[in-house]
Amino acid sequence: MNAKHGFLMLLTVVAALTCFFGCSRAPRARETAYGVFLGVDPQDSADKLAGYETIVIDAAYFTKAELSVLRENGAKTIWSYLNIGSIETFRDGYDAFRDGTLAPYENWPDEYWMDVSLPAWQSFIADRAAALADKGVDGFFLDNADVYYLFPTDEIFDALMEIVGSLEPFGLDVIVNGGDAFVQRAVLAPDEPLVNITGVNQECVLQTSIFHAAGLSGRTRRRRAIIRTTCIRAPRKAFAFF
Repeated sequence: MNAKHGFLMLLTVVAALTCFFGCSRAPRARETAYGVFLGVDPQDSADKLAGYETIVIDAAYFTKAELSVLRENGAKTIWSYLNIGSIETFRDGYDAFRDGTLAPYENWPDEYWMDVSLPAWQSFIADRAAALADKGVDGFFLDNADVYYLFPTDEIFDALMEIVGSLEPFGLDVIVNGGDAFVQRAVLAPDEPLVNITGVNQECVLQTSIFHAAGLSGRTRRRRAIIRTTCIRAPRKAFAFF
């Protein structure tokens, strides 16, 4: 029996509204322990993120000391946002890669889909990942693997495989935000997963969702869990561990 079918399980995820791109106010009484806080000001983060056990932040804007404060306030797992499939105009590196973009990002005027097959882009992502790991994050929250959905070529797929695979030596969690087409081809469709990821975060799902998840490695098998999201004026999300 192969690893995927031998370790097939159902995860029921109770999903409500999660803090996405930060929140103006954090709830005092929380029933859940997972929050996504992109765009939160590090100076205001201690109070807003207090009480969450697993958080997603853009750690590029946090110092190692500020991450330590978050842990002192209850954060047991800190995943950092890492945009692997597009680039925003305000990000470091935009000027260097503007000629390597594929198309504008619909509804986001300051963002462009990247040609992830560029070796320079892959090196750029690897350097950013190393800097985040040095700060002490527990994993990477990979965004915009959906570039493969929009540009479904073997070249783009292989490049994403290279990027995700390059994160494995860090020994940290790897969470894919969305990226359905990539995850399907790289993880769910093959008899054996082609790359190791820890889980998938989904936005805009029904309040109760069922995920089929496959064990990918000894490390990920131990991370079986039901994750509840938090409710605050933002898109609905669900999360499933593999």
